[in-house]
Amino acid sequence: MEEGDREFLDSAENLPVPFSVRPAQPGDAPVAATLMYMSGPETALAMFGPRKEQALAVLRFLFRGKRHQFSYEHACVAELNGRVVGLALGISGQEWKAIGEATGRELGGELRRRLGLLRFLRLLRSTITLARSFPHPRPEDFFVQMLAVLPQAHRRGVGRRLLASMEERARKAGSRRVALDVLMENESARAFYRALGFTEEFAVQSPAITRRFGVRGRLRLTKEARGSSQAEECPPR
Repeated sequence: MEEGDREFLDSAENLPVPFSVRPAQPGDAPVAATLMYMSGPETALAMFGPRKEQALAVLRFLFRGKRHQFSYEHACVAELNGRVVGLALGISGQEWKAIGEATGRELGGELRRRLGLLRFLRLLRSTITLARSFPHPRPEDFFVQMLAVLPQAHRRGVGRRLLASMEERARKAGSRRVALDVLMENESARAFYRALGFTEEFAVQSPAITRRFGVRGRLRLTKEARGSSQAEECPPR
């Protein structure tokens, strides 16, 4: 992250309103990587680590790219006074397989270059374990794989507005539902999504994931994709 962004994160205790939501751009990568890491540190370390700074560097690289799972092309950001304070990133279930294959090609080469062959193979084993515990989205669903808001910007409607943008993208993609995952122990997130109309559809638990990451499991949440006129501010690319 750039020094100016660090200063902003440290000094943003009294964020004014209103904020805006727009399509993400490659230049958002420094703060976007931090937000992507915040949305799931355990997953980020398994896929891009093993250390936080390594994971952030890979996320910055991937976010700037195109046509893969972690690209800015699939993201909306919330912005305040020219600074990004929140991010949502989602992909339709119809595109998931093709985009996932492109992600593997992009990610494998970058991680091997950064980590070396031996450490890359160890990390690959953790990634495979994680992937096997992760049910792919249904073709009719639009999967929001990342949503994060800076702590200083909580309780200002940023997360709701970003989700509304994802819901509108889902509607335009022809998806029937919006889907996302949340850790079973994250009670505050579960309450937030229930208040927005999401229902808990099923749980995914794996002894291997519990041993590796110390989490009970994940819940898949869904809601009907209705969209809204306000979400037109972040149209799909």
